[in-house]
Amino acid sequence: MSKNDAIILFGKYPREGFVKTRLALTIGDTKATDFYRRCLLEIFAEVERLTDRFDVFFYFAEAEDEKGVRKLSPPSFNLVAQSNTTLTNRIQLAFEQVFNLGYERVQIFSTDVPELNAKIIQNGNDKLIDNDCVVGPDSDGGYYCLGMRLYRPELLKVVYGSKDGMLNQTIQNAKRHNFSYATLPEISDIDTYKDLQLFKLRNPILWARNYSKLI
Repeated sequence: MSKNDAIILFGKYPREGFVKTRLALTIGDTKATDFYRRCLLEIFAEVERLTDRFDVFFYFAEAEDEKGVRKLSPPSFNLVAQSNTTLTNRIQLAFEQVFNLGYERVQIFSTDVPELNAKIIQNGNDKLIDNDCVVGPDSDGGYYCLGMRLYRPELLKVVYGSKDGMLNQTIQNAKRHNFSYATLPEISDIDTYKDLQLFKLRNPILWARNYSKLI
């Protein structure tokens, strides 16, 4: 390991019928899969711009998809199949594994947030210089980013699907344990057709450039 900081990307191989299933209820499996594939590849491109400063780990959902994931991913990315447990347990295990390699600052990011870019990622890492953790709120009460300076497992004591979303639970955990924290800008998390329409309104330039021809 030659770098102090790492990025974890959490996602899936864009296999039709397996990704963005709630979005597919409105626009169909093919278009939903095409949207996620484009989103994933755009995020890969943004993250690849940072590989001189960060080591990158892509945690993908199904071990059987490794061959396809390897074809899509930049060769500099480290590929790891996620464990078959709950989301919160998968996030915790990913943090544990990467921090155990000796990194000082680690951020984890979703890959269904088309507004994610290199500037946001670098900003998150910069905030970890003076804070114990950083969170990036998404548009539905969760987070697209959670970053830590040193491993803080107390932050991960959350209940997925709770009425008090993952973002609020994480911030409450930080306050409870006197961890300093910073926040990143809110960006769109795309799960449903409504989310897609809100994204088009929030960022029409990005929509027109990368996604308008798909849907």
